[in-house]
Amino acid sequence: MKTSRIHIYVVMLICLTLTATHCQKNENVVQDTQTAPDLILSGQAYTVQRGTVVKTLEFAGEIAPIEEVSLYFKTDGYVKSVFVEPGDEVKRGDILAELEVEDPQMVSTELNLAAAQARLAQAQRENAYAITGAELALQQATADLEYIKTQEGSYPSALDYQHDLKIVETAVNAATLELEYLRQGVNPGLEIEVQRAQELMAWMQIIAPSDGEVAVVSVYPGRPVQWFRPVIIVADVSSIEVSAMLPNDQLQSLSEGLEVRITSDEDPTREWTGVIRSLPFPFGTGGSRSSGIDASDDVRIQLDDPGEDFTLNEQVHVTVILEKRENVLWLPPEAVQSLQGRHFVVVYDETRQHRVDVQLGLDGGDRLEILDGVEEDFIIITPQGI
Repeated sequence: MKTSRIHIYVVMLICLTLTATHCQKNENVVQDTQTAPDLILSGQAYTVQRGTVVKTLEFAGEIAPIEEVSLYFKTDGYVKSVFVEPGDEVKRGDILAELEVEDPQMVSTELNLAAAQARLAQAQRENAYAITGAELALQQATADLEYIKTQEGSYPSALDYQHDLKIVETAVNAATLELEYLRQGVNPGLEIEVQRAQELMAWMQIIAPSDGEVAVVSVYPGRPVQWFRPVIIVADVSSIEVSAMLPNDQLQSLSEGLEVRITSDEDPTREWTGVIRSLPFPFGTGGSRSSGIDASDDVRIQLDDPGEDFTLNEQVHVTVILEKRENVLWLPPEAVQSLQGRHFVVVYDETRQHRVDVQLGLDGGDRLEILDGVEEDFIIITPQGI
C-alpha cells in the first residue's frame, strides 16, 4: 500500500515538472516573437552609423614659458637683499639678489669694484669733455681751411699761400686724428679692472642673463642658501606653451607629435590647438629632474597660434587625440553586450530580433568602432529591450 502511494507521488511530481518546463518554453517563444514597436517601447534602440571615432586622453595643465632660466648663487651664504618679486619685468644685467659679504677677501673685492667703477666713470666723463673740445677744434680748423682757400688771390705770392694752406691743413688733420683717438673710448685697462671685480662679485649676486619676467623667487633676506641651488627663475613670456605633470600610466599612451585641444578653465569657449612638443625621459626626448638643474618631468605642448589671450600660469584643460579613425561604423557602448570575451548586439530585422557577434575596433569612449558583424543603418536593441 505504501509502495503504491510513493509511485503516485513520483508520477505527480514528474507531471508538474513537465508542465512547468512547457510553460517556460512557451514564455520564451512569446518573448522571442515580440514585435519591433514593443521592443523599442520597452527599451532603447540605436542605428549603426558611419562616422569618426576618436580615442582621447584628458588632463589638466597650465600656461608656462617655453624658455626659462634657473638662477643661483655660486657660493654658500646668507641672503642680504632680494630686489624682485614674481611678475616683475627685468632687463639683462639687472641685479636680482645678493648675499651678505663676510669673507674679508670679498669685502676687499667689493671696495675694489667701487673704486674701479669710480675711476672708469671719471675717465668716461673726461673723455666725453675732450671729445666735445676736439669736435670744436676740428670745426674751427675746417673753417680756417675753407677761408684760406678763398683768399688765394690776396696773397703777394703763391709761395706764401702754400705755406699758410699747409699750416691749416696740418691743423685739420691733427684735429681729425685727435677726435678719432678720443672716440675709441677710455683706457681699456680701466674697463678690464671693473670687469674682473664684477666677475668676483658675481659669485655673491644673481644677475638677469636676459630680458624677461620673474616667474619664481624662493629666497628672502636672511635665508641661508647653498651654491648652485636654483632660487630664482626668469622666463621669456614672449613665447608660451602648455605644461602638465602626468603619471607614468598616462605617459605610456602618449607620443611626441600628437595633436591636442586646449580649453581655458575660466572660459571653456576659448579653445586652441597644438601638438605635444616633448615628453620626459624615458617616454620622449625631454629631460628628467635627476639629470640636471634645468631639466623637467613635465609634458610640454606647443600651441599652434597662442595669440595674446593666454596669461602665465593660467589653468587649462587638455584633450589629446590618441587615435582617430574616419568613415567607420560605430555604436554607443551601451548598445554592445559582452559575455565571456564575446561581443554581440541584438539586431531587429523587420519583425524579429536576433543576436549577432561583432568585432570591435577603436574605443572612443562614447563611440565604439564596429569592424565586422553589422552594416550601416542596422537597428540595434539595447539590453533593456530584450
